[in-house]
Amino acid sequence: MAILSEYNLRQLDRLVKCINSFEEGNLSLSSLVSNIEGLIGALENFSLSQRNELIRKWGVLDEIFAVCLDENNRPLSTEERNLINRTLYELRELCFSLMGNHDPDKTGFT
Repeated sequence: MAILSEYNLRQLDRLVKCINSFEEGNLSLSSLVSNIEGLIGALENFSLSQRNELIRKWGVLDEIFAVCLDENNRPLSTEERNLINRTLYELRELCFSLMGNHDPDKTGFT
């Protein structure tokens, strides 16, 4: 795996922080989907396969949000909540994997 630039490490760290914020109830699904899309788009000189892995996981969240929005902002079903939780777990693990030995709790990134 290629060594990531400090810039890309910061973007992945921010992505993990967005996930944490959503799980703590401090970020809406709408904001989470938007933030993740922006952070993935901000990655520089990132391998296409790695970017596509992130996009696939983001796409699950985006699709759930779009369906709920299309259905007059209906509340999430239990199945959708479970899918969101599983996807966020996988997305966080993917970020940690891409970050290698990088410890996001010790980055000092803001």
